[in-house]
Amino acid sequence: SVDMDKQGFVYVANNKGLMVYDGVDWKIFPLPSRTILRSVACSNNDLIYTGSHEDFGYWKKDASEGLKYHSLVPLLDNFDLHNHEIWKIVELGNKVYFQGFSSLFVYDKKTVKSIELPGTIVFLLKAGKRLFAHSVQGQLYEVINDKFIAVGNSNIMTGTEVRTILP
Repeated sequence: SVDMDKQGFVYVANNKGLMVYDGVDWKIFPLPSRTILRSVACSNNDLIYTGSHEDFGYWKKDASEGLKYHSLVPLLDNFDLHNHEIWKIVELGNKVYFQGFSSLFVYDKKTVKSIELPGTIVFLLKAGKRLFAHSVQGQLYEVINDKFIAVGNSNIMTGTEVRTILP
């Protein structure tokens, strides 16, 4: 996964950690757990969100360390992250969604909660100010108030894989 912040720095989720390119040099910031990063998303508030194997959180600029990682997993109650990986991160309004194939978490800048899925989903897709997900079973859903609402007649997409939705 790759993203760019408003200053033009490039961030790459990598097997060794978070790679950062400032236009001249590359630096790598490993996770404290040394696990593989799967996803990265730059936010409007200068935080860099990342998802990995059994963890997700954000990086904040730190004068002495460059970037410092803050896991959001301790804010999650009653959820076993064993073998879960976060493959997609979407910021919408004042919330950040962390999506795996069998899990979706929402962070409202204070708390983290798990959102019940309608089944296995492929990718969380942002279109304008709306969120969608396509289930492996074929149904297309819109995420409204942190719930999955089936989009009418979308069962015609059974056997396909929706990878992009445009506003």
